[in-house]
Amino acid sequence: MSKPIKITLITIGILVVLQVGTFLIFSFSQIPSIALRLTPEQTHFSEDTTFSWVWLQADLCRGLTEEQNTRLRSLLADRYPSVYDAVSEIPEKSIDRDSDGNWIGYDDGFSFSYSVVSRGLFWVRIGHCDRVGNLGASSGEHVYVWILYRWFRLYDDGMALS
Repeated sequence: MSKPIKITLITIGILVVLQVGTFLIFSFSQIPSIALRLTPEQTHFSEDTTFSWVWLQADLCRGLTEEQNTRLRSLLADRYPSVYDAVSEIPEKSIDRDSDGNWIGYDDGFSFSYSVVSRGLFWVRIGHCDRVGNLGASSGEHVYVWILYRWFRLYDDGMALS
C-alpha cells in the first residue's frame, strides 16, 4: 500500500473515531443548548430584543431526560432573570389583557416548550413552540446533525410564525 493511501486511511480512521467518540460523550448533554437558538429573539424578533422572563411549559417538553430538562431550565435561567414553571407564577403585571380582561400577550416575557421529536445516529429532530402574544409566536421542527464537536442545523421543517 502506498504512503498517500495509508495517510488517507489513517486520517479517515481518526475522523471516524472522533465523530463517534464526541457524539457518544458530548451530544446528549448539548441537546438542551439547542433551545437557546430557538427562543423568540433568535427566531422571529430582532437580535437586540431582550426578555426578562420565560414560562417554561415543562409539561409540554417531551423526549428529554430528567438531566436534560434540568439543564434546559438552567440554561434559560442563565439568559433570563426569571424562569416560571406555571402560569400562576407569572406576575399579573406581566400579562397584557384587553378591556374585557382577555389575554392578548405577555409583557417582556414569553411561554416556551421544547421537545426531542426523534433522534438517530448523528441527528436529532427538535420541536419548539413559543408565544409572546396573539401576534407574536413561532413553532416548528428543526433537524440538527452532529459534526465532530457540536450540533449544526440542517434544516427547519414546518416553521410557523405569527
